Amino acid sequence: MTPSGSFTCRGIQRRPAVGYLTQLEALRYCEVGGFYKNPRFPIWVVGSTSHFTVLFGDFSCLKESKSDELLERCRRAFKEVDGVENGFISRIDLPRVYEILQLDVGGEHAIQTLAASLEVSGADIILWDDFWKATSRLAMGASLQTVLEEQGDSNNAPPKLIQGSVEGMLDLKANPLASAATVESDEEMAKRLAAEWGGGEVVSGPARAASPAAGMSDEEYARKLQAELDAELSGTASVVAVSGSPPRDDDISTQQGTSPGDPESKEEDQKLVATLKNDANDTSNNPVDTKPADFEKFGDSFPVYHYNGLRGGTLTPFRVTRLSAEEAVGSSIALGGQAAGGGGDLEDVIRTKWPSCMIDWLGNSPPYID
Repeated sequence: MTPSGSFTCRGIQRRPAVGYLTQLEALRYCEVGGFYKNPRFPIWVVGSTSHFTVLFGDFSCLKESKSDELLERCRRAFKEVDGVENGFISRIDLPRVYEILQLDVGGEHAIQTLAASLEVSGADIILWDDFWKATSRLAMGASLQTVLEEQGDSNNAPPKLIQGSVEGMLDLKANPLASAATVESDEEMAKRLAAEWGGGEVVSGPARAASPAAGMSDEEYARKLQAELDAELSGTASVVAVSGSPPRDDDISTQQGTSPGDPESKEEDQKLVATLKNDANDTSNNPVDTKPADFEKFGDSFPVYHYNGLRGGTLTPFRVTRLSAEEAVGSSIALGGQAAGGGGDLEDVIRTKWPSCMIDWLGNSPPYID
């Protein structure tokens, strides 16, 4: 209690035997401290708006990687300087944060250079997200020069809307009237790409009118080009007639070197159709159906159980797969660990403990915590 009569609340000073997670943190009303999230035993009481449930697992739940330990150290150092937890610090406070972390980045001049790179333009502040991305890379062995180059690339990458190099863009800024001559039309871009890739001449305009395709509609011309391309890929000459209707079966049979009534051709077609149907029904060779898209790299996976004493008692097993240490370093992670935009269900509560984790409910519906 301070002389003014106000109270200063502090968390516990060591790890408890049983941890605690709450729905209120997922809803961004409060934050559970690191000691309660990392108890001595893999058991957590989960608080909701109406009662308490239990989350537990084996000791693999408590296993921490180097990136986990680094994240907790950086959070504590950043919050010690950012006393009210605004999510940012003043630029001049960056040396103090690195002093708390005992992280040597190359002296005072190097820290000031890094601060200038991380500073929000014109605001004289450094956001937690930018601080974590740079500091985690430095702590894992990246050089200051590499971090500065990555920061510069992300901040200063010019949009590639105009043909030419950065120097050409600077010339355009100096002479805005030259923009009309610099920006390519669709037709000019098509001609340039055809020349670069060694393709044929792009037919358009007057040349199109004088070509054999004159008088055709766009649809008919597209069909002709598609037929020629198919013929080239199959190694045969195109004999499909270009018209406003699809090619006839006898045209296709003639193109393949078989007669319309050839029994061998019909038998081959039937085998092909059967094969295509089997491939469509077989999902074993379809990576999209068997595993999630590889947007992120995941690491350790471990079993967890949730027990709700209401409704006759419900025990729900599931698996949690965490981000790999390589993926966590340099990625965006919230300062407090709250699930961004979370609705307060069990998945959001779990992600206050394991940010950005993947949860497999093993074919069951996510359980209620109310």
